Amino acid sequence: MQSSQHWFDLYDPRLKTDPYPIYKRLLEEEPFFTKVDGARAAVFSRYHHVEAIYGDAALFSSVKPPNAVKSVDYFSGHLNIAFSDPPVHTRLRRTLNPAFMPASVARLTPAVERAVDDILSAIEGRPRVELMAEIARPLAQRVMLGELLQVPAEDHDIFLDLASALFAPGGRMPGSPEAVHFDRCWSMAATYCRRMIEAEKDTPTDGVLSNIVRRGGPDGVLTDDEVLAQLITLLTGGFSTIASLIGTAFLQIASRPDQLALLRGDPALATNAVEEVARHRAPGLFNYRFPTREVEFAGLTLERNMPVYMLQGATSFDPDVFDDPFVFDIRRQPKRLLVFGHGIHHCIGAPVARLTTRTVLREAVNRFEAMELAEPLEAIRYTEAAQELSPVAVPLSLRKKG
Repeated sequence: MQSSQHWFDLYDPRLKTDPYPIYKRLLEEEPFFTKVDGARAAVFSRYHHVEAIYGDAALFSSVKPPNAVKSVDYFSGHLNIAFSDPPVHTRLRRTLNPAFMPASVARLTPAVERAVDDILSAIEGRPRVELMAEIARPLAQRVMLGELLQVPAEDHDIFLDLASALFAPGGRMPGSPEAVHFDRCWSMAATYCRRMIEAEKDTPTDGVLSNIVRRGGPDGVLTDDEVLAQLITLLTGGFSTIASLIGTAFLQIASRPDQLALLRGDPALATNAVEEVARHRAPGLFNYRFPTREVEFAGLTLERNMPVYMLQGATSFDPDVFDDPFVFDIRRQPKRLLVFGHGIHHCIGAPVARLTTRTVLREAVNRFEAMELAEPLEAIRYTEAAQELSPVAVPLSLRKKG
C-alpha cells in the first residue's frame, strides 16, 4: 500500500540510545516514504526487503547520483568499495578477498590473542578503566593497522585522524573548517599510502598490502588511484568497525548480569555472544541505495535515483525471521544477520571484527572476577556519526581474579 508518512527521523538520537520502540513501529508500518535531508525517500526495515535490496546491485545502485540530496557521504566523492557497483566493485573486492577468507582470518588469531593479552595485562589491578580509550580503540588499532596492514605504531595517528574526520558529524561544505580539516587529513593519509605502495613495489612482502599492490598499476586489475582507495578504506573503516563492536559488546554484556554469568559458565558462548550483540545493537544503523529505474517494490513506486534507506539495525528484530526478537540471549542459535551488509556488499572486515571482539570478551571474562558498568547505562553517550553505533566512552569497574 502506497503511503506518505513523516514521523520517522533517520537522525533521531533514540536510534542509538533506545531504538526498540522505533524498530517495533518501523517493522509494523514499513515500507513508507518520508523526508531525509530534504529529499523524498523510501524506508525499509523488514529483513527480506533489505536482503532483496542488498542483493540486486543492478536495480539498487550504491553510487550516489549526481546532485542527489544527501548529506551522509563520508568519503566526499572519493572512490570507496562500499559506494561502488560492479564492475568497479568486483575489481576492488577481488583484491581484498584473499586476506579475509576464513583461513586467512584464522591465521590472524595468534596475533589477536597476543594483542589482547598485552592490552588486558596493562590494565590488570586497576579498579576502573575506560573501555574505549584503553581497550577497544588500542586493540582495533593494533589489529587492523599494525597486524593486518603493517603500519608502524608511530604512524597510526595519520589514519586515526582521518577516521575521526570521516565520521565527524555535520556536513563538509566547500571552504568550511570541516572540509578543510578533512582534505588535510585525506592528503596526509594519501601521501603516506602512496609511499607504502612504492615501498611494496620495491620490496614485495606477502601481506594484505602486497596482495592489493600486485593487482595495481597500469597493467593490473586496479589503477594506482584504486589501490590508494583500497588502503584508505581498510585503514579507516576497518579500525572503526572493530572498535565499535568491542565497545558495544562490553556495554551489552556488562549491563546484563544474567548474560555475563552465562558467559562465565561457558566461555565457548563468546561466539554466540558477539552475534547476539551485533543483532541487538548493529554497528551500522542504516545504509542506502538508489534505484536505477522506476520500479514497483514491496508496494511502493520507487522513482529512479531516489534515496532508498535500509534500516539494517531493525532487520534483526523482524518477527518473521527471529523468535522473540527483542529478547537478548547469548544462547540464541545465531542466524544470518544483515547488520554487516549482504551479498557483494557484505562488510569484508566483519570476520576480523568478530574474531577480535570474541577474543577480548572471552579473555576479559576469564581474567576478571567482576566486570560492571561504572555509570548507569542511560548515561552512555554515542558518537554523532549518523550511520555508526559506537560508544564515546564505557567506564568499567573491574576486579581481577585471585
